[in-house]
Amino acid sequence: METSTGKRQGSLKLYIVMAFFIIYAFWGFSYLAVRYAVETIPPLHLIGIRNFTAGLVLFSIARTRFREKLTPEHWFSAVKIGSLLFVFCHMGVVTASKVLPSGLVALVVTTIPVWMVLIDWAMRYSERPGWRVILGIILGTAGMAFLIGPGNLVGIAGGSLFSVVFLILATVSWSFGSIYSKKAKLPDSVILSSAMQMMTGGAVSLLILTISGHLWDLDLTGISNKSIFAFFFLMIFASIIAYTVYAWLLRKTAASKVATYTYVNAVIALSAGWLAGDGEMNSRIIFSAVMIIAGVVIILSSNKNNKNGKKVI
Repeated sequence: METSTGKRQGSLKLYIVMAFFIIYAFWGFSYLAVRYAVETIPPLHLIGIRNFTAGLVLFSIARTRFREKLTPEHWFSAVKIGSLLFVFCHMGVVTASKVLPSGLVALVVTTIPVWMVLIDWAMRYSERPGWRVILGIILGTAGMAFLIGPGNLVGIAGGSLFSVVFLILATVSWSFGSIYSKKAKLPDSVILSSAMQMMTGGAVSLLILTISGHLWDLDLTGISNKSIFAFFFLMIFASIIAYTVYAWLLRKTAASKVATYTYVNAVIALSAGWLAGDGEMNSRIIFSAVMIIAGVVIILSSNKNNKNGKKVI
């Protein structure tokens, strides 16, 4: 019995490692994909169409395998989570990016691990974060600030205070939606649950575009092949695969560990941009990457218990 349990634990840890690799890599490369996609696709259309289509495809696949009965409560939870993650957060980042320096936007987004740890604790899903988690967050955030550079953070006075506040609320929205999804009334199937969240979030985004009168502003003939390729990468790898894995990870391990993707994604995004000839690589970036990775390692090596006293992998 112990051998069987040990094998299951070993398999679970392997799956968790693979899951971290997926969200680190796919969401890291998605930064470059988003840049290519918005060259000829309006940002809000990209958000709505990408998430609704990804959710619809995944939902169709999931329903052929999982015959779980869906209740109004399941759909209501999906709408709430989908709106928090794929509407308020994404719209906040897009809106702020039009006014604020990109470096400042990137730095604010990396506060997600802080919000997730605090919200996780405040909602009493886990115990107070230990010193390793706190140290890891400090190292990761400091590494991000150094990575972006002081020169790129200047300009907050030139942007509106509303945009800064909106961006902060966007990160809180993603963090709260992620933590809330851990205990919300959702289908047992992570695949089905993820599909419903993406589909409803995308639908709400398209509804907003319809109400605002901008739904038909998309010029299909003007979309480049590069943007089309980027769109399908985002839909398949960043949404269908990576988000489903992200939702699964939130059920299997501590939120503070899952949130390390914000740090690693930044390093991967810079590396991808450099390899694509769309950025540089210097000693400051390398030193920052070392700080960020050190913070991530410290967080991942922490032993965190849930409120029942059970250790979380």
